[in-house]
Amino acid sequence: MFAYRAYGQSICSELQLPGLSVEDDGCDVSIRLGEVTCDYGDLDDYLTINPHEASFCWQPVGKILVREGHEIIVEPGIGSSEGLVRHFLLTSAIAMLFHQRNDYVLHASAVEINGSCIAFIGESGWGKSTTAGYLTQHNFNLVVDDVLPVFLNSSQPVVFPGFAYNRVRPDAALFLGYSRSGPNSLADLPQTPLPLKRIYLLQRGTAPKILPMPPREAFINLLTHSYASHFTGVYKSDILALTGATTWHFEQAAKLAQSIPMFRLERPLSHDALPELARLIEEDVTSDFAYQGDPR
Repeated sequence: MFAYRAYGQSICSELQLPGLSVEDDGCDVSIRLGEVTCDYGDLDDYLTINPHEASFCWQPVGKILVREGHEIIVEPGIGSSEGLVRHFLLTSAIAMLFHQRNDYVLHASAVEINGSCIAFIGESGWGKSTTAGYLTQHNFNLVVDDVLPVFLNSSQPVVFPGFAYNRVRPDAALFLGYSRSGPNSLADLPQTPLPLKRIYLLQRGTAPKILPMPPREAFINLLTHSYASHFTGVYKSDILALTGATTWHFEQAAKLAQSIPMFRLERPLSHDALPELARLIEEDVTSDFAYQGDPR
């Protein structure tokens, strides 16, 4: 049995999970090997879900059962690679586990600077992971890549570091100097809470630019880029309704939109724009800028 810590949780696992901080004891989350009931039918992948458990079935990766926000059972597919199984375990399965706990989970990448966290949301392929990866080479540290549970128990939303991998596409890996497209292991952070100070929505633009986002628009984008919405798009099922989570999900999105500033981060779809983008972001998060509704 291996012992880890991520997202502020102690994790005991029968699977080795490189990229997670090692933990001495405790078991908030249990990950074990076992049989998972799953009839693939004519589909390569599908999800069976209710308020208490969710079964992911992926051909040929295998099957993963997430139960009651504390237990994950993994049945690898015949011939599936350990790396691919770990990828689904540490993305979709972990996201579902925090959803079952009624935590708000963003489909996002996030980095740390000066003890605070900023996050990036946006459509697939718009550079969340690449932006985070570039920033880690320029005064920032990786917090998470893909799954960002946000804890809203106080007036200041906080996050915890997840697993220290940055997964990018081959062209981005070449630009960033990675040996391969991913996952690429980066230095991990201590498992201490980080205040979430900014969320940036990546969008296409002719030049790098940061534009403030009104709370109503922020609320809509937080719903759009939650992991629950991601699951709904992938599996064509109303995840919120099936898990009885519609009300609290909307309430938490509204609370988050009112708690921290959000911005539209416009950029050309070119890696050559990343240096200027990084400069703008670092200026924004290290300045005493207060949101007044004026473009930066």
